[in-house]
Amino acid sequence: MIAAANVAAPATVGTVRGGMFRRIWAALAIAACSSGAAPAATASNTAPRLLSVRPAHGRIVLTASFGDLQPGEVLVARRPATGAQGQLLGANVALERTLTGAAAGRGGVIRWRSHGSLRPGHYWVQVTGRSTTGITDCLPHGTRCWEHWSNVIPVRVH
Repeated sequence: MIAAANVAAPATVGTVRGGMFRRIWAALAIAACSSGAAPAATASNTAPRLLSVRPAHGRIVLTASFGDLQPGEVLVARRPATGAQGQLLGANVALERTLTGAAAGRGGVIRWRSHGSLRPGHYWVQVTGRSTTGITDCLPHGTRCWEHWSNVIPVRVH
């Protein structure tokens, strides 16, 4: 037979009245908001958006929105296959250029035109945006966690 152990009654915690409870939560909310901590999903963590892509004399002309991200690269691939992070696969890339000289307009929207011409055919276009705030290192090493990939838009070059 098992003897019952002497168990002490739980310590009684003083009750907090409704008004006091609300004041404590309000103080905590104000402290959290004034601490300067940014929410986990800020605009700078959103993906860039490829708005339009069209061919022009064998070149690619695109319009993209980057928001708070810095414009990164444009990829033009022969096939639409993407990797685990949503990027066009490197083996299919026919053209890769850094988005330099493209001044961002309202809302981080840029217009860009490729310098080299492409052979006639079907291609898939994607841009990258880079987060420039708050990232010092990516784990696991070798990943490019500051890079965000846009949607992919098909284009036919004549």
